[in-house]
Amino acid sequence: MQDIEFTIENEKLWILQTRNGKRTAAATVKIACDLVSEGMITKEEALKRVEPGDVDQLLHPHFTADDLKAAQPNKFADGVKASPGAAVGQIYFTSDKCQEEAKKGNDVIMVRQFTKPDDFGGMCVSKGLFTAEGGAASHAAVVARQIGIPAVVGCTGIVIDFNALTVTFGDKTLHEGDWASVDGSTGQVFVGKVPLVKPNLEDQKDLMQILTWADEVRSAPNSRKPCNGGPSRGLKVCANADTPEDATRARSFGAEGIGLCRTEHMFLGDRSADDFG
Repeated sequence: MQDIEFTIENEKLWILQTRNGKRTAAATVKIACDLVSEGMITKEEALKRVEPGDVDQLLHPHFTADDLKAAQPNKFADGVKASPGAAVGQIYFTSDKCQEEAKKGNDVIMVRQFTKPDDFGGMCVSKGLFTAEGGAASHAAVVARQIGIPAVVGCTGIVIDFNALTVTFGDKTLHEGDWASVDGSTGQVFVGKVPLVKPNLEDQKDLMQILTWADEVRSAPNSRKPCNGGPSRGLKVCANADTPEDATRARSFGAEGIGLCRTEHMFLGDRSADDFG
């Protein structure tokens, strides 16, 4: 799909420039599937037109473009879009408090200056998070992507007061327990609740078609040439998982194994002697 700029002068059409047209992830997937259906491209070409980030966005809750536009007056901060998806919840400033509130059934948004391994327990129960410091390769970003929660990091200008339990940006202040909305796909944080759209894979037929084609192509004979002279086999897809729940979720999405397990995360949080017996 192209965005074309043109003009007409003296009854002549002049093409000034053209560029790839902006589109949503859902539109990208639909266009690719439609072009295959119409015989204009192959499924292999369709797969090359869909970025991994497009699939990521469609697998996570999100805010619609209209709701994002309506929420702009309530924008709290901008940061690095570290992990895709969107979340709405009440803000809390420590891992312990996040876990305590989550046990009560509350939707939690973790707010930290930056995260560290000790925060893992709170991150796992949070719907999303945002931090004052960090980048795309920071602990908060890497772990958020691994456990599948939206994150905005490096929100320059926000001031967190861990004594007063507040976070401030400009003339806006959020207190512990206040509602906030995090959009990890755009790197924005909002005051209050933005309507959340939760994905339903059964309704996303085009996405499921793309994923089916991806499985067919990567598992086809000779799709991967062995480097050690062994038999040819397809590409194997593994997941990162630190907990049984992570492994179960990965398997449900088609992972064939676990490629990375961070054992240090297994020892975080409260433990009793029975856990090591």
